[in-house]
Amino acid sequence: MIEDIFLPFLEILSQLGLPLAEQIRLDLRPEYRRAWLSTDEKLSADTDTNVPLAFCTSHNQLSSFILSTRGANLLLKLPSKTESQQFLKSGDIVSALVIGYL
Repeated sequence: MIEDIFLPFLEILSQLGLPLAEQIRLDLRPEYRRAWLSTDEKLSADTDTNVPLAFCTSHNQLSSFILSTRGANLLLKLPSKTESQQFLKSGDIVSALVIGYL
């Protein structure tokens, strides 16, 4: 029953993208960054709307730091760094793949 409501919602989110909760330094190569989706009003209180925000699980994605995947329920699709774009700012919209329960 609840899946009938949330699965279409998640499909829409992944098509439209999610706002970032924090600034992210981009890499030279495009990448997928582990993240989690928060609908907690306390965490998203700095936004004008109650839109869920994407938080990175770690800023260091070494393969040896696999523990950061434990809390992840999203993979954020990040572009490669360019001279004009070194960072993504908080609030920027990125595409996301859902990999776990929300």
